[in-house]
Amino acid sequence: MPIGETIFVRGLIALIALATLAYFTEGLQVLKTDNPQRHALRSLCGTISMFCLFASLTMIPLADVTAISFAAPLFITLLAMVFLGERIHAFRWSALSVGLVGVTIMIGPQLSFASGNAVGVSVALGATTFAALAMIFLRSMSRGEPAITITFYFLLTATLCSLVTIFWGWVIPSKHNAGCCC
Repeated sequence: MPIGETIFVRGLIALIALATLAYFTEGLQVLKTDNPQRHALRSLCGTISMFCLFASLTMIPLADVTAISFAAPLFITLLAMVFLGERIHAFRWSALSVGLVGVTIMIGPQLSFASGNAVGVSVALGATTFAALAMIFLRSMSRGEPAITITFYFLLTATLCSLVTIFWGWVIPSKHNAGCCC
């Protein structure tokens, strides 16, 4: 299945469920925001991360993608220092160094850059980096925005961005490409 189509269906179903939940619990007014720019940045980072994650899964093994994704907390710590002004003390620097070495050890033996995995690794690192950026925006937004509002705008962005991929060819699902063993 095309990546954009997968993200679109995922987003559309989640949007409908979330809007219904919002309507019956707090009302749709909970989806109003005074920070459309922050939502746009956070949502675009999350959407890019999702596209990169799904793309990397088509290029390198799941185990490698998972190992690379373990670097996200390391990136979040570094980005929090840069964007949120958080201080990193010697203990955290040590933990970051050990974590980076650990991720490198996990993915190193499985990766052969000569076999074309370098693109897959780069895309997986892109997914991890954009996920970390999305978390930084989320951390700064969560104090003033309800979680349902943040999630709604992320799903809306992902759904609309993925809809654009319809021009690159979507397929009609069948029992053969849906993983059905019927």
